[in-house]
Amino acid sequence: MNGSLGKDLLPANVRHTTAMRGRALRWLSITIGWGVLIAGVVWSVGAGVEVRKWAWDATRTIRFTFDIGNGYNQGARVFESMTRIAARENRKANWGDFFSAYLGNYSDVVDHSINGNYGLDYTPARLLVMSLWVKHLRESDPPINEWNSGYETTEPLLRFNTACEALSAIALFALVRHWRRARAGWAIIPHWRHPWREWPAVLAGLAVWFNPALIWNAHVWPQWDCWLLPFFLFGLLAASKDKWLLAGFVLLIGASFKGQVLMVLPVVLLWPILMGRPMAAVRFLIGGLAFAALMALPWMIYTNTARAWLIVVLITAIASAIVLGRRRKFDRVGIIVAVVVAITILPLMIRPEYWVLYLASPLLMFMTAVLPRWVPSRWLPPLILAELAMAIFFAGAAFGGHFDWFEIGYLYPQHHYPLLTMSGANLGTILMSYGWNIKDTVSLSWLTDMTIRSFLIMLFCITLVPCGIGAAIRANRRSPAILISIAVPWVMMFAFMPQMHERYLLWGAVVMCAGVGISIGDGLLAAAVTFFAWANMAAATLPNNPRLAPGLTAMVRGMMSGSAWGVVFLALVCLYAAVAGRRRAQHGIECKSERELSEIDPLM
Repeated sequence: MNGSLGKDLLPANVRHTTAMRGRALRWLSITIGWGVLIAGVVWSVGAGVEVRKWAWDATRTIRFTFDIGNGYNQGARVFESMTRIAARENRKANWGDFFSAYLGNYSDVVDHSINGNYGLDYTPARLLVMSLWVKHLRESDPPINEWNSGYETTEPLLRFNTACEALSAIALFALVRHWRRARAGWAIIPHWRHPWREWPAVLAGLAVWFNPALIWNAHVWPQWDCWLLPFFLFGLLAASKDKWLLAGFVLLIGASFKGQVLMVLPVVLLWPILMGRPMAAVRFLIGGLAFAALMALPWMIYTNTARAWLIVVLITAIASAIVLGRRRKFDRVGIIVAVVVAITILPLMIRPEYWVLYLASPLLMFMTAVLPRWVPSRWLPPLILAELAMAIFFAGAAFGGHFDWFEIGYLYPQHHYPLLTMSGANLGTILMSYGWNIKDTVSLSWLTDMTIRSFLIMLFCITLVPCGIGAAIRANRRSPAILISIAVPWVMMFAFMPQMHERYLLWGAVVMCAGVGISIGDGLLAAAVTFFAWANMAAATLPNNPRLAPGLTAMVRGMMSGSAWGVVFLALVCLYAAVAGRRRAQHGIECKSERELSEIDPLM
């Protein structure tokens, strides 16, 4: 009090000078802090690129060449089909020939398969990337007509891997930053502030960028499991910002690279539903359906009849939304619109090849001729988008579309490897050590004739429920720990699902890196998941050349015998972390209603 009184007795010019000096020192410290932060990030980016190049060069003798060779062969099949198309017309191949070959590749594989063995399990986006890679190699000067272990041959894919890794690090940084700001109520603070508040999010991003499991997977194995990660994380960021339609669209892009992302999407769907926001979940589904239809469009709209019908449906849906959305009553105009809609959609039911069209046609008519009168005006664009997406699939089913891409990319992998585990250390490994087979039946008092495969899938699905509950509770409390609740299903998938490859814990290791920016305990949990993810892959690659790192090879061999129990135990610890209670807001934010919560951030 005496100090304050003393300051008040100082002359005004002295007080002003003191205040200006303190303000200048504060801005200087902020500027230096941001400079150090930016310089550290720039150095880390360069160091990460060099580490990846070194990892490729140093592990040449332990590389798992089957996957990369298979990727080249699948792309080469498309390229050779392209050259045949051009040769039939005695001209040089062009991009039109390339896409014709790419679109027809799935049907060619099915037509030439023996006993349902396709020899291809690539989703559309993954096959497209491989085809573009081979096209680049075959058309280079000089052309590279077969895959070899040289860096230049695989460089395009390795660069794409690096880009996906960098985008994943940026996305996780943005996610952690968003939820930490939401928890602390920093949304109203000016952007120019002390950089120490950004360090937790930066560390989370760097944990992804330098994640040893990620580098081993993308540059030592090498594989392309990292391709889905940026889309999954950016989709979560869109959902965190209440952009649910965009979130569904972006997350399904990840599914076009690797279908495993579909296994954890139920948790993202449970998040808004359990928060009492079912319409957010509907927007999420519409966004996902929109991208799925966009991806399938070239195979669905295969004939002129399908194209013409789809255009008429789109025009009818837009006109119906404009007319009925404004009138809000069912009069003679509404009857006329309903008749036009019925005439447009009923051709689906003329000798349909799929019985589901008998249900699809009334559903599409209801959405086009009835729903526009009931839904709010802001819902009309998403409604039209949903109608168009559904119409694309219905047109494919009714007018000669091809579903071979779905059979090969999403259904065939489910029974391609009929084993409880594909050398991954998980619950399937434990069951196989006791003599279980994937087709063995489980007999319980309330379950009869259920295979062990179905039982493990059911067990995994049960674990998704507490994760969804934890995500909803933490989103309502604006806790950054929601990211742990959404990351844990990736760990559950590897630990409990059958037919898991040793690489699949990678996704849990990367998404769990969010814990580095949340708390020390969550960071240690992320480190443990990362270690087991790396160990599973190292156990499959290091034995290819034990002399490369004999001590490391011996350590991995020694621990893998019991690592399956460790993975299951770690999964249970992660499941507890997904639902365990956390301290409330650190800065005293207590929102008693959704209205108060929405005033801080539009998430609600």
